[in-house]
Amino acid sequence: MACLRTVSYTVIINGQPAPPFVAKKGLRQGDPMSPFLSVIAMEYLSRLLRGDTRFISCLHEKFRLFSEASGLVANTNKSAVYFGGVTARVQQQILDILGYSKGMLPFRYLGVPLSSRRVCSPGIAGGLNITSIAHWNKAAACKLLWDLARKKDKLWMQQFSIKAIYQSIKGPVNKVPWYKIVYRNKGAEKWIFTLKMAAHGRLLTRDRLRKWGIDTSPVCPICLLEDETIEQLFFRCNVTGHLWNKLLAWQGVLRQSLDWQGELAWAIEHCKGRSRGAALYKMTLAATIYYVWHRAEEIIIRRIIQEIYYRATMYPKIATYITQFDNYPS
Repeated sequence: MACLRTVSYTVIINGQPAPPFVAKKGLRQGDPMSPFLSVIAMEYLSRLLRGDTRFISCLHEKFRLFSEASGLVANTNKSAVYFGGVTARVQQQILDILGYSKGMLPFRYLGVPLSSRRVCSPGIAGGLNITSIAHWNKAAACKLLWDLARKKDKLWMQQFSIKAIYQSIKGPVNKVPWYKIVYRNKGAEKWIFTLKMAAHGRLLTRDRLRKWGIDTSPVCPICLLEDETIEQLFFRCNVTGHLWNKLLAWQGVLRQSLDWQGELAWAIEHCKGRSRGAALYKMTLAATIYYVWHRAEEIIIRRIIQEIYYRATMYPKIATYITQFDNYPS
């Protein structure tokens, strides 16, 4: 028996064998060394880009040509440059080239400071559940070192995943008390997002805008009687309070409206489960917060109820339950 020393391959193309090619050594897919080579390559690219004002000028010129051709122009008032590992002198040179302001971390999006701690927290902790790159990188490195040190084909080894290591690195999280009101809500996504911002106390009410130095009237634009705060808007305002009282009565909830913290506390206490009444209350609360915040004043109670009826058709249990209530109240 002869020893096979070389291997060659050929591919059938249109029914005919193509010229053979010889197998060569290399990294197979999933090889533990592959991520290391990728990191080395990306480090080289990163060093090419780091603090090079000539590259920034070239890149900016290409964007300028694209803007002239497409009509899409960056808004300098809404754009900023964020730096890391760049000297103050080079930072200033880049700012002079681009004409943008220097951004500072954490920055805000819709009033929420997007720090890695807040953004990467899971939903039950009030975060956006975005993966932390720093923690994931550590978990991936741990898994890779483990694979290099041990044979990967052992059955018990499959239980060690990057996700499990990632969760271990992050550690336990503290649940926000209102997470079931927000994350177990059958309402529209836009309602739930506004409800979440309100629960965080991050809606841009007029008292917050004035604290930031924005010149605006402090008076609530709905009732024109009190200064607008989140507590006043939901539902101490006589207009929104009257609206919420009607919606409570429509659901069969026999009480008067409370202020915002009171409503949250009541919902946390009475809407823990998955009953049809709890699901309807959470949907109604989310819809009301959304429409009040967007100042939809015309026939607002009918609009809210009709939207809830439409959403309820997607969930048979709620759809059956809601038929006992008037779908077009006066």
